[in-house]
Amino acid sequence: MLLTSINPFRNTIVRDAWEPIIDVESINKHVSDYILEMIQNVKETKETEITLVEGEPGIGKSHLLARIRQYSETTKNFLFISIPPISDVQNLFLHIYREIFVSLRKKWNTESYTPLEFMLSSIMASSILHALEKKRSSVVLPEKSIKFLITKLQKDPLSVYKILAKNDENSRELRNITENLVNEYLNDEYPDIDFTFMKILYLTLESDKKFLALRWLQGDELSQEDLEKLGIEHTISDENMAFRVLRTVTQLSPHPFLLCFDQLESLYARTGDPQILNSFFDTLVRIHDHTKNCAILLMVQSATWDQIKNQIQQSALDRITENLSLLTPTTEELLLIVEKRLEPLWEKCPHGPPFKTYPFTREYILKIAESVGHNPRWLIKALAADIQNLKRQGKVDIFDVTTFGAKESEKLVQKKAPTVENINNYIKSRLDELMADFAHDKASYPPLKQEEFLRDALRDFFNALKQFNPYSEEFELTEISPRKRANDLDFVVTILYPKRKVKFYLGLQFSNTEDGRKFYSAVTKIHNNLRYNKIQKWILIRNEDLELKGTWKRSLKILDELKRKGRLIRADFSSIAFLIASKRLLDAAAAGDLSLNGTSLTYKQVSEILIKNFYFNVDLIQQMLEIITKKISFTSKPKVADTETSKDRMLKKAQKTLKEVIKRQKDETQETITDVESVEAKVIDFLETSPVTTEAKIAEILKIDSTVVKQAVTNLLEKEAIILVKNDQNRVISKAPKNDDII
Repeated sequence: MLLTSINPFRNTIVRDAWEPIIDVESINKHVSDYILEMIQNVKETKETEITLVEGEPGIGKSHLLARIRQYSETTKNFLFISIPPISDVQNLFLHIYREIFVSLRKKWNTESYTPLEFMLSSIMASSILHALEKKRSSVVLPEKSIKFLITKLQKDPLSVYKILAKNDENSRELRNITENLVNEYLNDEYPDIDFTFMKILYLTLESDKKFLALRWLQGDELSQEDLEKLGIEHTISDENMAFRVLRTVTQLSPHPFLLCFDQLESLYARTGDPQILNSFFDTLVRIHDHTKNCAILLMVQSATWDQIKNQIQQSALDRITENLSLLTPTTEELLLIVEKRLEPLWEKCPHGPPFKTYPFTREYILKIAESVGHNPRWLIKALAADIQNLKRQGKVDIFDVTTFGAKESEKLVQKKAPTVENINNYIKSRLDELMADFAHDKASYPPLKQEEFLRDALRDFFNALKQFNPYSEEFELTEISPRKRANDLDFVVTILYPKRKVKFYLGLQFSNTEDGRKFYSAVTKIHNNLRYNKIQKWILIRNEDLELKGTWKRSLKILDELKRKGRLIRADFSSIAFLIASKRLLDAAAAGDLSLNGTSLTYKQVSEILIKNFYFNVDLIQQMLEIITKKISFTSKPKVADTETSKDRMLKKAQKTLKEVIKRQKDETQETITDVESVEAKVIDFLETSPVTTEAKIAEILKIDSTVVKQAVTNLLEKEAIILVKNDQNRVISKAPKNDDII
């Protein structure tokens, strides 16, 4: 049976908290007990707490999270949220908010409903019960109906769907009464909550709006038509909105949230930038200080934490309530791990094994455990190698200490370095596996989440290219600037051509929006950065299967005008699947969860292998490389000594612009222009030569209908692209300050 069954030791790594685990509860029970105690404290006090857990690779950090997740499913006393490794802190609240709903959508194995349905019904039921208690006298319902409602909701919060979600007149009337009552109560008790969330919460009870309401709650992008159907103006599309709704959800939930941030070493391995680390911990401080009902759990390798804690501010360290260390299992606990791994196999055997750990004797297991420092992952890897050896031999031997030196496990314990070919094959197989996971679970990656993963994955690519550039004779990468230092683009890459001694800036922007206006905003960011020479090349990336709704022709016209210096790249499915897989692979490497033949593969090693053998086979990256290596006009000119002053250059530029404007004015006809977006661009150009002017002057000189000019000026004022100098019948306008991007 052992030879024909699946290797019981094949899974050595818990890849995420949702995997089923074989658990020996006594291992690091002191840590899991403390976490449960912290959650209970948060539930009673509503005050947010932070705990950090550190340990060596393979000691069981991810396993511990899976155990805590099982507790959540069994007890339903708290909501378990797993936040994947973070490599970009520019939209951290949005990232956290969306991951909350990814976790809540995962069904409990023992129930027919999801944690999301449990949370929403609990918030509604709790709010209704509190409102009835505080404002019972003002309720326009018979006493009998009130008692019925209280009894049902106290017994089972999920009954809110049975009572209020029916599509009949009585249910609709009761829904309206309770919604008004709850809003009145919350306005008195919690005036700072987001009442849009409460409106959406009740819309989940209406069958024709439930789907859209849930999409809004998840942070998905909605069209203007969808928003109008819901009767709201905005989606959760920025950091402030995400934080406001996050704070509302956690404050109103009767159950505490456990926010688990695993593999912090991934953030450190990718950047090593103290500014980015501090941005992450500043966000945690803000959650700690301004949200209620959250228990925050940080998981990190001990060696990495020793480096991180010296680079972050004391204010962040002060908010970590407890710092716990995972301990290596005892001898008896390691034996229990082996027993539990083999137990399902021997339960199928009619006669049972000679002993519980068969074919491994106690002495043999302890010998291996001693050799690997009692690390459970390495013990399991060693035993998995022995089982595979038995399968190759076709017969079962008992493993005892006298034959230890001849066994496959000893070779693994000695950690013989794998060959380059073995590593490449292993990386390929892991990538194929992760790409298959993405294809199978694509529904968990909506367009905006794919955009986030692509941004992180391409930052990994550029980091690797900077270190291991096979085209170093043609170009070099000298810096990768995140959004805060990238003129509001997603990031800017500084590239040097050594032979020509020329440097240029490549701006990258990602836009998986279906809203034509938001896409236009992304395009104008690129346009403005090119206009002010902050970048010289550009790449705009979006999924190839996404459609644009609303106005988009103006955006494509601008991109067509800029095509000499860049490209809109439509990412195909295989490119997206590979890049998401590469990010997850590097996450595992950074966390110490990637190894071959007992040798851990580091983030740096895997980055080099991806550069040498995989990245440049990806269509999206091939298109990017064409832009990077393509010569553009300004780089082909010989570099001359710069003897002009900045004032001289500005004067020349102004004179040139003035000549162009005068020429355009002469060429233009009296034909009325009705494209407001085109007029906006003309107004901006006009202000380049006449910094202060009036609407009437623009209409007269450019020969454009005054009504259209007025609308264009109004739009630009709203976008803060221009400023109002004097507000009278004929408005006087001027350019916005130069450091502001014009949208």
